[in-house]
Amino acid sequence: MRSGRHEEAKPVLAPDPQDGIVAGVSDRGLYKGYAVTGIDLKGRVGIPASLRTTLEKNAPGRFVTIAREPGEKFLTGYDANWDVLKRQLIAGDEAAERATGGIFDRRQALRGAFGPSEDTAFDDSGRFILPKMMKEKAELKNHAFFYGVGDTFEIWSPAVLLSDPNADEMMVDICKWCLEDKKIIL
Repeated sequence: MRSGRHEEAKPVLAPDPQDGIVAGVSDRGLYKGYAVTGIDLKGRVGIPASLRTTLEKNAPGRFVTIAREPGEKFLTGYDANWDVLKRQLIAGDEAAERATGGIFDRRQALRGAFGPSEDTAFDDSGRFILPKMMKEKAELKNHAFFYGVGDTFEIWSPAVLLSDPNADEMMVDICKWCLEDKKIIL
């Protein structure tokens, strides 16, 4: 269930059909960086400082959206304005599909984009409670590996990432380094 926000997200402009990029968001921060953080018995985890700074820059309030992408082994985190942009991008996809005479399943697109997600508050130190179902599906136990990917960030179970034969080699190397640096043995 999605919880309400205390403040509204800032409006953004519609996608530019010329380049496929959403216009009017040049001041939007990008999620960059990585870290391994612990997960306590209550399911609380801390958002790394670099990612938390971007969250706070991109949208008012102390909320993070945690989403589960279909078929993926990780969770995705992002700010409230990314939801606004996703909706606009879906509208752009729909317009492009209809312009070519295609059929666009708007309901299915919206379900996939917004259904498997939850908004959760984080405190001054960036701690939030992982949604229980998502935590279980992503196999997050004692540690979480955060990795910025531009518009969003990923949250991986280090054990799942390191055992995935299709995982990005750079991410695996960085995750291993983070674990070694903190002297964490899985």
